Amino acid sequence: QLCVFVHGNRKSSEDVIQQYAEVDRLFFNAAGAGSLGVCVAFDWATNDRESIFALKATYQDNINRIPAAAALMAPWLEHVRASADLAGVTLSVLAHSLGNRLVLATLARLQQADLAFPFVDHCIVNAADVPSTLFASDDGAMLRRSCAAITVVWSQEDLTLKSAQLSGTVPDFGARLGRHGPAAGSVLTGVSVKELTGTLCHPQDVHSGL
Repeated sequence: QLCVFVHGNRKSSEDVIQQYAEVDRLFFNAAGAGSLGVCVAFDWATNDRESIFALKATYQDNINRIPAAAALMAPWLEHVRASADLAGVTLSVLAHSLGNRLVLATLARLQQADLAFPFVDHCIVNAADVPSTLFASDDGAMLRRSCAAITVVWSQEDLTLKSAQLSGTVPDFGARLGRHGPAAGSVLTGVSVKELTGTLCHPQDVHSGL
């Protein structure tokens, strides 16, 4: 497979490289497990102010960056899809936290193009900073059309997403999918849901999810 890793909020370029290297080491070059394929990362240059007093402003600023980032990611992802097809491999997307909102915005743009769907073979919605009502909404229906298979991983122990829910950003997305799982009324055809607990969680940071 060819896997695209999309990072979340408040990541410098150095942070993205470190996260990518960890993902690549654990899942694609794991000792004794063989390679799962090739992993690439899309860095959408989120802002990372150092001051703790600027966390809310930074979060809002990065939310506001998503439309412009999606405009850049959409044609790039088309090229990645073409590369996967040329190599005869599947295309997967591993999105973390706020990166899931970018993936939604990108796939929504691609829906407007004359492309074959589903566009992504497997989308992993990891510690997602999106509404828990996603799969009861038009955005969720769009995501299911765009992806042949979707895996949602979440943890009620995710305190980062609890803080996000209380931050009062615009728009206000309420309960987060990555902390509460899919809300009642969700349409989960083609969606696998797994609550991460105990040893399945990242040992240092529950919000890292997988």
